[in-house]
Amino acid sequence: MHTNVVNFVLVTVLAATLLSRTGSLVVGSLAAAGMVAIAWSQPERFESIAQILPTYAVIVTVLWLRGGTD
Repeated sequence: MHTNVVNFVLVTVLAATLLSRTGSLVVGSLAAAGMVAIAWSQPERFESIAQILPTYAVIVTVLWLRGGTD
């Protein structure tokens, strides 16, 4: 699960660098949905979601506040 989180964060950082604020927010939302879907398949699904989603939300928020090309 943690390897997937790192991959999603890298994709989100790349999107924030290349896309507008709206585009990076869309990528962040889709990646969060993907992480929840992967965590949901785990036996300890709620623990996995509680561990990854808040931190990821902070990363997406900081990247969004940093701004893009909008």
